[in-house]
Amino acid sequence: MKIHLWLRPAFILIILTACSNSGERDYYTAVVEGTVVQVPALTGGKIDEMAVETGDEVAAGALLAHIDTLELSYQRNQLRATLEELAVQLAIARKQLAQGETNRGYLAEK
Repeated sequence: MKIHLWLRPAFILIILTACSNSGERDYYTAVVEGTVVQVPALTGGKIDEMAVETGDEVAAGALLAHIDTLELSYQRNQLRATLEELAVQLAIARKQLAQGETNRGYLAEK
């Protein structure tokens, strides 16, 4: 029994020595995943140049990419031409309507 009493303090001393801070620090390396956000483009097109790289941190409103606008410019010009053509057709239709009303008035007088 006396042997067991002597072993208890030795055992506690060994445990405390193993748990003591010897001034050395442990360093661990880890990769922490950041927040990934899907950013839909408001318009389609070919990306001309990327302003950021994968893994870069960006702020709200930051430029992410340049989109080639040549095709969009062609589409805009085509839509403007179509709009002008429709405006001319509307003017012709209004003149034809006015002419029809004049003819109806002339025929109603007879």
